[in-house]
Amino acid sequence: MPNLRCHDVTCKHNHSGKCGMNSIKVSFNARCSSYDFDHGEQKNDMELAEEIACSNCISRQKVCCEDINCMNNDSRQCSLNNLRIDRISNSPICVNERPKKSYK
Repeated sequence: MPNLRCHDVTCKHNHSGKCGMNSIKVSFNARCSSYDFDHGEQKNDMELAEEIACSNCISRQKVCCEDINCMNNDSRQCSLNNLRIDRISNSPICVNERPKKSYK
């Protein structure tokens, strides 16, 4: 169960860089499938000290990984201790993806 950090501030589950979900799913293309656009619901986006971080956030989430070409995928679970989601090309992407080398 990785320590999940999320830098996609457009997701409603993002609370000051921490994910508020018990588990997330990463799709085959390293995209966070659990992403849900924030339609303006009230949440706390202020930077908070680690000691008083968001109480409704989970420190260690389950990450189901459908990206079978990622070296971090261990039986459809992420094997990393720390995982980060960023907003890249207008999508929430796992930046820790390590593609397996293809041998031709």
